[in-house]
Amino acid sequence: MNLHELEITPPWEWPEETGDFLIGILKDRTANEKDRLMAIQYAGDYAVICDDVAQALLSIIAQVNEAEILRGQAAISLGATMEQADSLGFDDPDEGFISEPLFVKTILFLQEIFNDRSQPKYVRRKVLEASVNAPRKWHPKAIKTAFESTDDDWVLTGVFCMNYIPGFDKQILSCLENKNPDIHYWAIRAAGIWGLTDAWPYLSKILESSQSSQTDKDFLIAALEALPGVRPDIANEILDEYTAHDDEDIAASAEEILNLISLNDEFDDLEDSFDKEDSLNKEDSLNKDEKNDSF
Repeated sequence: MNLHELEITPPWEWPEETGDFLIGILKDRTANEKDRLMAIQYAGDYAVICDDVAQALLSIIAQVNEAEILRGQAAISLGATMEQADSLGFDDPDEGFISEPLFVKTILFLQEIFNDRSQPKYVRRKVLEASVNAPRKWHPKAIKTAFESTDDDWVLTGVFCMNYIPGFDKQILSCLENKNPDIHYWAIRAAGIWGLTDAWPYLSKILESSQSSQTDKDFLIAALEALPGVRPDIANEILDEYTAHDDEDIAASAEEILNLISLNDEFDDLEDSFDKEDSLNKEDSLNKDEKNDSF
């Protein structure tokens, strides 16, 4: 087994021993930095993540003499697992990838690293960006502080985190025309996630503008993704037009977003059906109880 084989193989087809193979690279500080970075990225995949792999990632974050890029990526690689654990909980052991004790340890450890101002800026930024996958009370203040910094890197981290933590509508809207393309991009994404209708004038400009660069293309796809949240009343109509776009990536993105809207609508209808059935069952039960009481 080698990293190239993993690169060309879908994660669900990785061998059972992949986790141990990756841990070996993560712990080998004599290994090539590029290989270790790749191994760290793969280690966050659901196909291999477990307590042992997560612990190896935490060990890299903790080592102050490790390369900053490795420490930052190790934090990011834990993000998806933290989100999964935070949303599903630990009632069903078959649904989890890491144990509850390790999850709690990770939450507290990342907060500790972020609060330590002696840590490199890059590491603290990535730790904050990873930790918001499992929101905690300390996050709003940390995000506000990052956003109000005069350092564009911290502002970017703040806007990125606003995609996960609510309560920053005004700040998101203020960044929709930011000259920093990364800040601008994540502000568009956040506007869609939180359904900020006031973002529509900015999105419409992007939709009407001509595509002249890769950055413009990224903005356009982000605007299409934000449409269902910002303007659900006209999202389908606009997205349908973009499915015939000359650019294959843009057309495919529009098609995918339409499919997601359709799936969400079906889910909502199914949920409404269950709620109605449950309500009828409760009403029937109450009627039976009243009938029994009459005797």
